Amino acid sequence: MKHPLRNTGYVHEERQHERVFGATPFSEPRNTLRNWKQFLSPAERQSGAVIDAMDCVSFAKSHDLDAQVNWLITSHLLSQDALNALNALGFITPAGFHCSARFIAVVSGTTQQGNTFSAVANAPQTFGLLPEADLPSEPGSMTWAQYYAPVPQALLDKAKRIKQILSFPWQYVNTGDINGALLTAPVQIATAVGPGWNTQDPLQAFDGPPQHSTLIYDVDDAKKYLEIMDQYNPFFKEMVPTYPIPAAMQTVVTPLVYSVVNPPGQLTKNLVYGQTDPDVARMQALLVQDGEPTASLDPVGFYGEGTRKAVLAFQRKYSVASWWTLFFLQGKQVGPATRAKMNSIIINSRP
Repeated sequence: MKHPLRNTGYVHEERQHERVFGATPFSEPRNTLRNWKQFLSPAERQSGAVIDAMDCVSFAKSHDLDAQVNWLITSHLLSQDALNALNALGFITPAGFHCSARFIAVVSGTTQQGNTFSAVANAPQTFGLLPEADLPSEPGSMTWAQYYAPVPQALLDKAKRIKQILSFPWQYVNTGDINGALLTAPVQIATAVGPGWNTQDPLQAFDGPPQHSTLIYDVDDAKKYLEIMDQYNPFFKEMVPTYPIPAAMQTVVTPLVYSVVNPPGQLTKNLVYGQTDPDVARMQALLVQDGEPTASLDPVGFYGEGTRKAVLAFQRKYSVASWWTLFFLQGKQVGPATRAKMNSIIINSRP
């Protein structure tokens, strides 16, 4: 007989650090549409014929990471070398990038009570990721011991290789900032589960202790409903904006500088502070290679504070900006002279 439906698996904890959306370098808008649905991997069940794997936090995290990597690919913010490496590792499927939620659940120490945000969010940073095909995530007819069997050492070694391509910083999100945070990345939430969880449309507010984690991928502009992806059918649900959300967080998948779109591609346009563009990613890679490491502090492709400081240092180093530009703009603009110098370095660095 099928295991009774239990929308549980989230273990609540106090915040483990002070990194919060709006106060970190990873708070800048990236996806201006704020809708991540087209980048999500296929829906998956956390409940099988024998067990509920209690890994809702890991499933929501894997779908989150899948969506962001697929967005990076679609936005041309990964180099061909990085794409080739992800493909060789087995992450790229006909449906896009797809990592294993089960791997995250196992290495993060999920128990029969579930797991915490911090344990699951730290897992990719510590252990890396595996492709879904290497450790399929749906429980099917597996027992608990089968599903949570230790990961073979060869796969543990393989999982770490993605850490040479991507990094996985994470931060908490205050409930009032969810709309803004969605411009940066999907938002993972923890909520109570009301009696109509799998039948109501939309889900009506239900107050209780948080017990289940899902992923917000969009907010309906007209109705203000939160659009969530779940691991129980129906997999895509709507939630009224007044639904209590005791905890929320997001990982901001960030390519390592050498894995972004790199020279020899030249800068094709002038750039300004606050802009998100593939040319910014090229510029960041160039700046780091030229000895300005602060360019790597911003999300790849975003002209933020770290990139501004690197641009200012570059302009001073090569005397490509007037005193007025240096004093008043403080590295917030890459005009024709700065861009020309950058392109000359790119050209001269070609083999």
